[in-house]
Amino acid sequence: MEVTRERQRGRHGGGWDALRTTRIARQIADGLFPEGTVLPERNSEPGFDVGPWGRLPPAQQARYARYMEACAAMVENLDHNLGRLTDTLRALGELDDTIVVFTSDNGGTTYTPGERAPYAPEVVARALGEAAAAFE
Repeated sequence: MEVTRERQRGRHGGGWDALRTTRIARQIADGLFPEGTVLPERNSEPGFDVGPWGRLPPAQQARYARYMEACAAMVENLDHNLGRLTDTLRALGELDDTIVVFTSDNGGTTYTPGERAPYAPEVVARALGEAAAAFE
């Protein structure tokens, strides 16, 4: 398999706004979302806000495009290797008796030492309790 990072090079130079627009259009065309689905606004949470791509200086655009390339390459590599795993399980006759569990971490936190961590045990427990209650 071609090195995935090289396969992704240059594919994200249009920025996140163009990528979001292209992806939602493809998802609607593929029937994943109904016609008329509106793309939500970019994240605007204080401290986590994402501004318009076009307002970034060229150096930041280049850096963030490389970040998106690296992320896309990791996802492509994961997808390829998950395919290899399922092909092997199928060849062994074990695929139907196998559950594949994938977990992910969305990266580092902006937590500042000395502040209360947003992932403190009581915060996580409360969030899990609220999530569980939604299914009751």
